[in-house]
Amino acid sequence: METIIITTGNERQSNLVKSMLKEMRIRFTTHTDENEVEVSAAELSVLAIR
Repeated sequence: METIIITTGNERQSNLVKSMLKEMRIRFTTHTDENEVEVSAAELSVLAIR
């Protein structure tokens, strides 16, 4: 078995991918990163210094 991670750019893409997987009878799970926080390169460099 193989795991493939797909990151969609919007809800339309997400719905299309899910529809295709259902049609192909491929089992899948979804996960939403609502709590994901982006960190800039400058912020990362400050953390690396500490």
